[in-house]
Amino acid sequence: MPKTVRHGGPKDWTPRTREEKVLFRKWPDGVIVALFPEIPSDANGWSCTVYSSVGQHGGANAGLVIVATKAAKPEEYAELLAELGRIGYTRLKIMKRMTPSMLRERQKRVKAGE
Repeated sequence: MPKTVRHGGPKDWTPRTREEKVLFRKWPDGVIVALFPEIPSDANGWSCTVYSSVGQHGGANAGLVIVATKAAKPEEYAELLAELGRIGYTRLKIMKRMTPSMLRERQKRVKAGE
């Protein structure tokens, strides 16, 4: 049975079977975060799930994170990508940009109770 990991949202998270979109971003202090633009972290879908090695799962306003960070390079996020695989994120689609459809998908998941 897969280990359940709390993701900061309303429900417990287990390893995903669907492909999840992810953006890797770099904060000015060099910390790399994984932004999951389609996984909600609040009850209305405005915040999305983020993950970092330091704070692990949490929620954030995706737009604010994008504005405050830079896109991380593959060599910068390689270690975080490997860590995500170890905790159950085995089907990731690495994206370069946020799109309005990602917000719509996140809010759709909230309505569906995911």
